[in-house]
Amino acid sequence: MRLSARLTTRLPERVSSEATNVVLTLDDDTRQPIARADSIQTHTRQNGANVDFAFIAQKLSLDPALTSGATIPALDGEVLLSLDDGVALLANARNGLRGRSGNVQNLRLSVAGTEAGLSLQGPIRIAENGLIDAELRVTVNEPQTIARLAGDLFPAQRDQIAGITSGLANLGKAPTLPVNIRQGRVFVGFIPLGRVPPVR
Repeated sequence: MRLSARLTTRLPERVSSEATNVVLTLDDDTRQPIARADSIQTHTRQNGANVDFAFIAQKLSLDPALTSGATIPALDGEVLLSLDDGVALLANARNGLRGRSGNVQNLRLSVAGTEAGLSLQGPIRIAENGLIDAELRVTVNEPQTIARLAGDLFPAQRDQIAGITSGLANLGKAPTLPVNIRQGRVFVGFIPLGRVPPVR
């Protein structure tokens, strides 16, 4: 693992880390591995009053215990987001994320070694009650593959996922669709898909 930082008198201006052959384990007597990755990178930097975050993982595999018994292939992922007034938040660690807003510049998940995956961008806000509001644009590469994986992960929503996928069949290999979250309720267009629990 490597770590680098650019320090200032108040908060670090920039912090980066990179680790290879990562194994995450439970913090108990069993020390059971729950996730593995070929590499994980994290980057944080001040951007005026805001803070930019980046998280990059290659060949991340999860133990089925984390996915309700479903076996999913290894994933590549990237998260790039900006937190509004993030410097003030980091200066007072007791402040939570409620009442905060930001922008997801890119959140990408793909099946390692393939083009199948999805990415999303858009603004997001967490209300004082912890419920999320967001207006996102989601691009799906190889929708049939993603629908099968999503159905394995969320069997209760399998029918809704299949219905959305069938509607994407005529929109090409990588269609883009709106996904809105209103007070924690997730909608794809006008179709309700489920709920996101409140942020603690």
